[in-house]
Amino acid sequence: MSDAKSALAAEQVSDELAKVIPSFKTFRVYTERDDPNKLMGRPGGYTSKTAFYDMRIAKDDLQGLEDDDIRRGGSVEVFATEKAAKTRHEYVKAIAEASSMFAEYDYLRGTMVV
Repeated sequence: MSDAKSALAAEQVSDELAKVIPSFKTFRVYTERDDPNKLMGRPGGYTSKTAFYDMRIAKDDLQGLEDDDIRRGGSVEVFATEKAAKTRHEYVKAIAEASSMFAEYDYLRGTMVV
């Protein structure tokens, strides 16, 4: 998968993850209008993005978070190229490593960052 035509959309990836991870639940499929990072469709940005809940997160850890807060689970971002996905993965990873406040798990697979 090295180009957008052969890549799955983030919604498709999320649907597949939900089939194998019982605690996974997609709660938003972003568009260019509501993309919180304003990267969708931009050069080097993702072509699609979803956000999901991880139902294993303790309710006490969710207090004060909005219903659509990404910290309730995570996101799936799909890029047009593997290079763009790798660049994003490295960027997010660097932020997470810079401060424990931003600690998270990040996965890169082909054109996808989860």
